[in-house]
Amino acid sequence: MKHFSKAVILCAVVFLTAGCRNIILQDGRYNGRDRGEFAVVYKDLIFLRVKAAENIPGVL
Repeated sequence: MKHFSKAVILCAVVFLTAGCRNIILQDGRYNGRDRGEFAVVYKDLIFLRVKAAENIPGVL
């Protein structure tokens, strides 16, 4: 039972001391490769334009 309580305490310490990372994208437009795809980032909004691949049968 001692090992279990030590493991729980260790997991609690690791969990409480682990930091979270906040990823921030810069505002702007990010272009895709060659099909006119893009993503626009404005504050906390992300707008995507993605086209379906051509000449690939069976893909919706």
